[in-house]
This record gives sequence, C-alpha cells and structure tokens, in this order.
Amino acid sequence: MSSEVDESWQCTYADLGALGAMARQVVCVGDPSQIDPVVTGDVSRWDDSDTAPNLPGPIALQAAHGDAVGVVRLRHTWRLGPGTTALIGPLFYPDLPFTSRRPPEHLTDANGVVLPELAHRAVTVSGGPSDPALVTACAQRARELAGAELVTAEDQRPMSAADIAVVVPHVSQAAAIRALLSDHPDVLVGTANSQQGLERAAVVVLHPLAGYRTTEPFSLDPGRACVMLSRHRAHMSVVLDDASADVLAHTEPCTAHATNTALLAALHRTPAV
Repeated sequence: MSSEVDESWQCTYADLGALGAMARQVVCVGDPSQIDPVVTGDVSRWDDSDTAPNLPGPIALQAAHGDAVGVVRLRHTWRLGPGTTALIGPLFYPDLPFTSRRPPEHLTDANGVVLPELAHRAVTVSGGPSDPALVTACAQRARELAGAELVTAEDQRPMSAADIAVVVPHVSQAAAIRALLSDHPDVLVGTANSQQGLERAAVVVLHPLAGYRTTEPFSLDPGRACVMLSRHRAHMSVVLDDASADVLAHTEPCTAHATNTALLAALHRTPAV
C-alpha cells in the first residue's frame, strides 16, 4: 500500500513521519521552492538539525535517508507559460531547469488586443503596506481583467470573476481588496499562504515589498514571491511600489536580496498596464 502527499513541501517532517504507520511507501509530490510549513511552536532546539520535525518533509526525509529516497525531477510545467517560466526558472529553480508545455492560452481586451503574459503597474505609495493606493490598484486591475476574453486552443469566452485571483502578502490587504470587490464575490482574494497550490487564468499580484521602506525576512522570502508569481496560466499583473528598488539598493546584500533585486528589475521590464 502506498500513500501520496500532494503539496508535500507544506507538510512537516513530523507529519510526514506519521504516515509511516499507514503505508509501506510514501510518494511526495510538490515544489521545493515555495513557502515552508507554518509552525507556531518553539522549534529553536532544532535550529542546527537537518532532520528537524518542523522542516518540509521531503527535505528532512532526504537528509535522513539519502540515496534510499528516490527523486524524480519533472522537466516541464503545464500551468506556466514560456514568459513566466523564463522569469521564475533561473531565479527560484537554478538547479531544476524546466520548460513550459502549457497549451496555448491568452487574454484579449475589449478591442481584441492580446494581453501580455506578464505585466506590471507601478504605484506611488506613502502610507505603508496598507496604503489605499496599493489595494485600489489591485482591485481596479482585477475589474479590468474581468472585462477581457479568455482564448484557448478550444474556444474563446468572456472572463468570469471565478477566473481571476488577487494574491497579496498580508491578511489585512486581502480584506481591504475583498471589500473593494464586494460586487465581484467570485474573485479569489487571499494571501500567498492561502493560495499556495491554486491556479487561475489571470492573477493580480501585490509585490511583497510594496509599501515597505525597510526590508524584513517576510518580505524578502523567495518562497513567498515564487508562490505569488506562479498562480496564473494566461496572464499576471504585478502591482509594484515605485520606491521598492531604492529600498533594496539600501539593504545589506544576501542571497534573498540578490534574488529580489533581480526579480524586481525583471518585473519592471514587463509591459506597463
């Protein structure tokens, strides 16, 4: 008997170990470059352990059992388009190259113009991460996308609210955007943690650094950024803070800093909408 654990990088090693009594074989399916399991207890005693019970299950499992754990690396994505694959692959998966095999899918506006796979909207912010300018920009972009057409290899149809998601870093931002979109209740609005594993045809992303004037580990977490930038199939619009590049320029360099700097520069090179 075998047991399959989907989104297994969200499963702690402790929880994964509990499956040992239920199945002779466990198959872990998931993505190693996303958000780690949320653990609220004190785990400081395991800070230096490669097999800590709070670690993502597959990581600790490989550390504990090495070559006894079989690993299959998938070489293609069927969700992300070529533009998104080119964006996130080198930044978040440098040791796991993959290409896009997503079937043709795109959006067109009311005039029949094809929307780019990736786009950004820059906003001037003065009131922190909950600045009305940020949440308003996200809600407005979601409304615009609701008026688009979804084109696939099989058909073409108007976008519905259920085809759209808005992904933000914080619960308070999600609540504010839901209020602004109260007349579109089927638009999925939530944090990166709550939307990990989900997908929609079109997604509006609020950049994790938007509104901040200093950097914190939360806003620089590459896993969170990766989740937010990989929920869409046909189109993604990222709402950016004009000041984020300057904030990063005055941050002490580290691996996460380098990833975020390269990511922000790449997003600014996408078409403005």
